[in-house]
Amino acid sequence: MDETSQVAIELNGEIRTFPLGTTLAIVVAERGYDPISVATAINGSFVARHMRQACMLGQGDVVVFFAPMVGG
Repeated sequence: MDETSQVAIELNGEIRTFPLGTTLAIVVAERGYDPISVATAINGSFVARHMRQACMLGQGDVVVFFAPMVGG
């Protein structure tokens, strides 16, 4: 696969490459996270679970996975 068909993203502080068209839902699954138990953000903005499939990753995106917190 040539470089023009991939995007480099920062994933929890580590640079990784993925094929163009990769969604956040795909990355959650590939990393082995339980999609119900993990919260996600791209470029500092929270991405709700139901929006991950529609959220295509782009060159230079910063993706963070974290445990959701409740309470105040």
